Formats: sequence, structure tokens, C-alpha cells
Amino acid sequence: MKKLDENNRACLSLYFLSNDTVVVHTPHDGWGVIDCYETRTESQKNGTLTFLLGKGVDKLDFVCLTHLHYDHYRGMSRLLRHFKGKIDEFWDSGDIDLVRTMRMAFSESTWKKETSELERIYRYVYEWVKKGEMLYKRMGENITLYTENGLKIKSLSPVGNVMLRAKRGRFLNFNAFSAVLMVDYAGVSVLLGGDAESNTWKALLKRKIPLVSNIVKVSHHGSRAGMPPEALRQMFIPEKSFAIVVPLPKHNLPSSRVLFDIESKKVGVIETIDTGIKFDISKNGKYEWAYIR
Repeated sequence: MKKLDENNRACLSLYFLSNDTVVVHTPHDGWGVIDCYETRTESQKNGTLTFLLGKGVDKLDFVCLTHLHYDHYRGMSRLLRHFKGKIDEFWDSGDIDLVRTMRMAFSESTWKKETSELERIYRYVYEWVKKGEMLYKRMGENITLYTENGLKIKSLSPVGNVMLRAKRGRFLNFNAFSAVLMVDYAGVSVLLGGDAESNTWKALLKRKIPLVSNIVKVSHHGSRAGMPPEALRQMFIPEKSFAIVVPLPKHNLPSSRVLFDIESKKVGVIETIDTGIKFDISKNGKYEWAYIR
């Protein structure tokens, strides 16, 4: 697939940043953000808010928080504050009550850092929803979140019984609460795996939820727990699909075994490296990609 000039606008554009953020540019020129990673020192290539400002974005159709891991919401309060009054919807997995139990999982210093950010995020969300300035949507099994000009975004998870087992477990695993999203446009399907792990994928397979996709954002940085073989067999179209991987070098991810399993399906594997990548999907169902410059 040839690489495109970034300015070559298609009907739907998806930006997969190197920090786990996915930015959606919709057919009607709207913008949405799935997860966030932003610090005051981030460069334009990596920081979520800085990236949006570089694109001249002044309003968001939605902001989505897939789950409560810090690398998926760092700096989200700053993003929300910047777009105050200009965000139509906020989506999450309905797991904010888990903040109360995060003390079991983190040290005191980590607890203060991570939960203070969450408290800011949800203070804004609760206040704006209460005032009618923003709509709140809870993600779950097979829930349509967004439709517009042939574009459809729905959540496939979190799955209720997987969440219940995680809450009852000795150690809290926030990946069990991760949303999996499916984006459909012009006959092209894009699967966004978040940090979903084996139990979620097995539950979706058991429910016979279609996972086959043209573009797959590999879950949990390509860990073996995040990409079980039985799920991989159902996701890809040989010689047509692309797998997008966000590396996490400090944890030696992606797993070489997972990469081998994906490549054995005759699938193109693209790592976001330092800049991220962009996919353009046209009205006639053609899709092309380029590295973000």
C-alpha cells in the first residue's frame, strides 16, 4: 500500500499516535479522541493535545477513555479543560468506581499521581454533564456510540462477566475493563483493541461477535496476554488486513511470538515508531496509510 501525503484528505482519517491515542477525523470534518497521553513537555509528534492544536482543531465530537491505566489518560484533564464547552460527548467503561480500590494495586506515590488526574477528569465530566454541556455514554457489549454519514463506532466490550470476575479477583486488572471499539466506514472495518486481554477476546468469541477487520490496532502493545491465538485467527483478512502495533520497549513489547503469529496470517504489520501513522479511508472503501510527519 503506497504512502500518502498527510495533506491528502480522505472521507475518514484515523491517526494512530505513538502514545496509544487514536484521533478520528470524521467525514463531516468533526474530530474525536480515543485515549490521551499528554505532558507539558511532549513534542507535537507525540502529545495528544499538541497534535490536535497542530491540526487546528477547536471542537471535539467525543472523547473516549477506554480504561483506567495511566498511559491511556495522562493529561486528559488538560485536554478536557482546553476544550471546555466544546466537547459533545464523553465515553467510558463505567468503571470510575474502581478508583476506590486502586489503593490495593498501587504504591502511595503512584496512587496520588494517577488518581489526582482521574479526579480532575471526572470532576469536569460530572460538572459538565450535570449542566447539560456534554453527553455521557457508558461503553459495554455491542453498544452503538456514534453514527454519521455512513460512519459507525460501537463498543464490543467491556464484557459484564469478565468485569465481574476481575472485581472479585485478588489483584485488580484494569485491562479486564478495557473497551474494544469497532469503527465501520464504506465497508472497511477497524478494530481498536485497547488493552483487552485473553478473557475479553474469548468472551467475544463465545458470543460470536464478528472480529474480522481490515485494520486492527493490536491490543496491549502486542503482549501474549493481549493477543491470544484464537482471537488472532478471527481478526484478519489474509493479504488485505493491517495490524498496527504501539511498541512498549521497557516491557519488551510487542512479543516476538505475537508478531510471528500475526505475520503468519499474511498481514501487514506497522509499528507506530516515534511519530505514529495515519490511515485514510475513502467513500469507495479504499484505504491507504502514511507515517505522520
